[in-house]
Amino acid sequence: MKKILITSLFIFTFILNSLNAQWVQQTSGTTALLKSVSAVSDQICWASGAGVVLRTTDGGATWINALGNIASTFGGSNIWGVDGQTALVTGTISGNAFVYRTSNGGTSWSQVFTQTGGFINSVQLTGGLNGYMMGDPVGNRWSLWNTGTIGLSWDSTGIRLDGTGEASWNNGMMISGSKMWFVTNTATGKIYYSTNSGTTFTAQQTGATSATFGAIWFNYPFQGLASSNGSLFSTSNSGTTWTVVSNAPGGTANIGGITGKNLKWWFTRNTASTSIYTSGDNGTTWSSQTCPSGAYSHISMGRLSTGGTANIWAVGDAGKIIFLSGVVGVEPINSQMPSKYLLEQNYPNPFNPQTNINFSIPKNTFVKLKVFNTTGKLISELVNEYETAGNYSVKFDGSDLSSGIYFYTIESEGFRETKSMMLIK
Repeated sequence: MKKILITSLFIFTFILNSLNAQWVQQTSGTTALLKSVSAVSDQICWASGAGVVLRTTDGGATWINALGNIASTFGGSNIWGVDGQTALVTGTISGNAFVYRTSNGGTSWSQVFTQTGGFINSVQLTGGLNGYMMGDPVGNRWSLWNTGTIGLSWDSTGIRLDGTGEASWNNGMMISGSKMWFVTNTATGKIYYSTNSGTTFTAQQTGATSATFGAIWFNYPFQGLASSNGSLFSTSNSGTTWTVVSNAPGGTANIGGITGKNLKWWFTRNTASTSIYTSGDNGTTWSSQTCPSGAYSHISMGRLSTGGTANIWAVGDAGKIIFLSGVVGVEPINSQMPSKYLLEQNYPNPFNPQTNINFSIPKNTFVKLKVFNTTGKLISELVNEYETAGNYSVKFDGSDLSSGIYFYTIESEGFRETKSMMLIK
């Protein structure tokens, strides 16, 4: 996947709209420890924990018990919602790992995986039929499995990674296109990284002095945050190098969840005091957010949010679910609005490997910006979302491409324009 970064040329009111936004507690109907949350959209969200699976399809106004036929002793360590009806949940019963799948909103579940003595930390579907699952080592081999059936069946053929003395953590995996990362408990904060959808892995080091707890998230395939115990680390090169975030607030309590979009980040600390922290400038500055008291273990932003905004849920102890709405929407306050659609020539051109593409839209509208090769094959979809009127800049990275001519096309409400650019390595 190509590296992209979308930056509005306007001054945003994000600080007023998001950094000071208020988290609202929702009624979960349980007092059980909630360990994982998966926000599908602004309305659909799933959560799991100790003997509980929950689902909402109305933005959290009502949460229903979706445990169905799963045993009440089920651990519920990780959940992935596909839509309002389909989800996968992982957990343990009597020391053995189980994965269940529902296609009817949790009324009933089918067992799709089990492993004696195992512990599945994370399961994610990547669109279409495909997905991946990561669990602690069994027999000194990391439990790594893929699916091409939306989680109905799982296969580990050809995937072998030594994990002697290692383990991971709930929700400790991130997938972005063909790239994948998962955290470990090793003393140096080792992160395993794959560029081929989990077929092979290499080790990255955060430089942590100890690691027993971790979370990881990437806003872009190259821009990510990871935690090790109470420390936060950042990368701008897909994890080739990691740098400690020295101004990360909140003390040393464990960081259990990280999420974000564009240049905005949120993370949770497992402490009963203020435990949600955010940045609106890609981690340059951080602030705490007011939220109901609780130790929040995981956080998730709606993946399929529309209209330029997104909602976030966090879950934690005593059945707590808290909600923050409209956090990613941006509002331009620059009075110089463009009068027409415009797609500018990329710069620099020729480029190696990064270039900038500027475009302008005269009204609030849905915008698509795509890159193709000379055969018409889609290389990258840089923009595919609702944008407010304004001027925008998109960074395109061709590190994974060969030298040659490429084309970029913008489409919006009947306007369509294509320009060419040259990559020279």
